[in-house]
Amino acid sequence: MRWLHLSDIHFNPMGDGTTTAQLRKELPLYLSNNIGTVDEVFITGDYRFAKTQSDISTVAEKSSDFVRDLSTRVGVNDVSHIHVVPGNHDLTRSKLDAD
Repeated sequence: MRWLHLSDIHFNPMGDGTTTAQLRKELPLYLSNNIGTVDEVFITGDYRFAKTQSDISTVAEKSSDFVRDLSTRVGVNDVSHIHVVPGNHDLTRSKLDAD
């Protein structure tokens, strides 16, 4: 069994710096050209950066699309083979931070 493990993508389309924007551009191409096919994809934490994101629905949709695109590039088309374990930056904690 082959699997792809990604972590700490910190997807933030509204406020990414140059390095993270470059990652979003080049990682899909790298996976397509170098990895081949895998059986499972694991995203372990911090696939987005919730603290700076006010439009949760849009960011959730875009980050999900990004993960699905990455998964498709390595041959995983069935979402039941994509496993996500949220990290501390995936939580919207504004109320907790205020308390």
